[in-house]
Amino acid sequence: MPGKLLKITLLITFLWITNVTYAKEMKHVLVLHSYFPNQGWTRLANEGIMSTLHKEKDLPITVDIRYLDMRNDTSKNRLNQIKNDLRREYPDSEDIDLLIVVDDLAFQFVNEEGNALFPDVPIVFCSAKNYRSVDYGDRPVTGVNESIGFVKNIRLAKQLLPKTTTALLLNSENLPTGKGHLAEFAEFPEEVDGVEIRLWKDHTKSSLLDALHDLPANSVLFYGITSFTDDRELDLIVNLHDFSFFTDNTDAAIFSHNYDLINSGIMGGYTIKAEDIGEETAKMAIEYLKGKPIDQLPVKLVTSDHLTLNYNALKKYNIPMKNFNNKSILVNYSPSFWDQHKNLVISIVIVFIIQLIFIIILLEQRRALQKSHIDLKLAQKTAEESDQMKKVFLANMNHEIRTPLNAIIGFSNLLYEENLTEKDKKKYLDLINENSENLLNIVGDLLDLSKIESGGLELYPRKVNVSQLVKEIYDTSNMLKFEQEKTGLRIIHVESDPDEKVSIFTDPYRLKQILYNLVINAIKNTDEGNIKLGYELNGNEVRFFVENPGLHLTDKEKERIFEPFYHPLKAYNIFNNSLGTTLSLMYRLAKLLNGSLSVDDNPGDGSVFILSLPLSQNDSN
Repeated sequence: MPGKLLKITLLITFLWITNVTYAKEMKHVLVLHSYFPNQGWTRLANEGIMSTLHKEKDLPITVDIRYLDMRNDTSKNRLNQIKNDLRREYPDSEDIDLLIVVDDLAFQFVNEEGNALFPDVPIVFCSAKNYRSVDYGDRPVTGVNESIGFVKNIRLAKQLLPKTTTALLLNSENLPTGKGHLAEFAEFPEEVDGVEIRLWKDHTKSSLLDALHDLPANSVLFYGITSFTDDRELDLIVNLHDFSFFTDNTDAAIFSHNYDLINSGIMGGYTIKAEDIGEETAKMAIEYLKGKPIDQLPVKLVTSDHLTLNYNALKKYNIPMKNFNNKSILVNYSPSFWDQHKNLVISIVIVFIIQLIFIIILLEQRRALQKSHIDLKLAQKTAEESDQMKKVFLANMNHEIRTPLNAIIGFSNLLYEENLTEKDKKKYLDLINENSENLLNIVGDLLDLSKIESGGLELYPRKVNVSQLVKEIYDTSNMLKFEQEKTGLRIIHVESDPDEKVSIFTDPYRLKQILYNLVINAIKNTDEGNIKLGYELNGNEVRFFVENPGLHLTDKEKERIFEPFYHPLKAYNIFNNSLGTTLSLMYRLAKLLNGSLSVDDNPGDGSVFILSLPLSQNDSN
């Protein structure tokens, strides 16, 4: 019995110590929103905040969210109700490690009532545009704000509608957000690129009607934020992103920095995504919770960089789409038949050309065999071996080409089905595009392999800065990661050359081709984890490395990984279709560059591919 009692006592002590330690490590964050949960900007900003906090693995964080719903009621009774509710829910402010305050009304409330409710609790604000005019006292405060990019958007309006002569900025100054917008223009410009700038900063329906009716022809509107004290119904309508009041009273195109308004019939513009502001706010909060002082976290300004245009508005104002397809997000755009099926047509032509090349090759080989009469038995044996190799090659090629081609043809036929939803159409088009790219990759690899086999692949060596080249591969790979929407995946650039003087004499195009394909395979093979890209010096050579956390190989698979058409069993279904030729091609390109390509186990996880090339270093550059 004494021994059993001792064990129970030790167990209870262990659990108590573990619980106390965990409680000390756990961080408590309270998020205060100005509006209600379904308000568009609030919902998107909250998604950015919560998704970023939930991704944090090194620090346990518990989050409470409170919606103050202050847009339509900021009376004294309402403020007292909010204050009493928060005091009742959080009687001990020492349990809260950080306040995240979203938008101006909540920020203003915390500034006025925070000392009573949450004394000494640091604040990270999310889009509090009027923060400069607030006296925080000794409370640590920082956060993320945004610039609405008014001048940039007026220049965009002038670019899209060259006849524009007047722009009316709609911005009610009775809202803290409106005051923050106006504070961005300390010296309000009278004109921008020949466009006269007018400002409506009132908050009554009648004054807005007067401002709209006074606009001359060839005018545009820039929507900041509005509030109507004399018409609550209109205030609610506009707050729900219904801009029919404006379109009923003016023909002017409406631009805005608010990405959330793009589906409300406006033209769009250089916009800011609420999710981005929320993500940046959460990142700053995590830095503080990990120990970085607030005074070392300066206020960050997010600018309106997302060019987002409404295709229906472009058509309404007869604005041509040229020069915007590749530089902007076109909302409500339905591609033409050629845009939908061009990849299929190109793929069919490419397959035809490949088959024609194969026929020509086979005919040339047959003609050469017919002319050969030396050593009949050896020639016969050679012909049999060659025929067997061709069968294997064609069998593999038949599979490699048919896999994406069958997908392209199959999903193209599905597009002709009736009652097909737009979501399904987009899904099928994405699959057609993906398989078309795979088919093009296979063809490209085959052509390069063919040139290497025939000795016809030419190299164009020159002096290459190693750090700069690796940085370019890193930047390009990050873009591909976002296109693949792999949010749990990180690409890490391992920097080992601070003075950036290491250089090699090689063909930069082929070197980039090898490294980029290794990173592409790692991205497509990995959903979560860290892909590391970098290089290190090893004697008289430079060793580039790409860590692939998603590829686990046996010793036998490592021996065959660079053979043509070889697929590791575990990776067959998750690599792109051209893996069988890609790694073989990269292996041969490395040899052409007087180097070597190898694969080994990654000490962390997965595999690491190593490209070794001769080093030439010039300290004078």
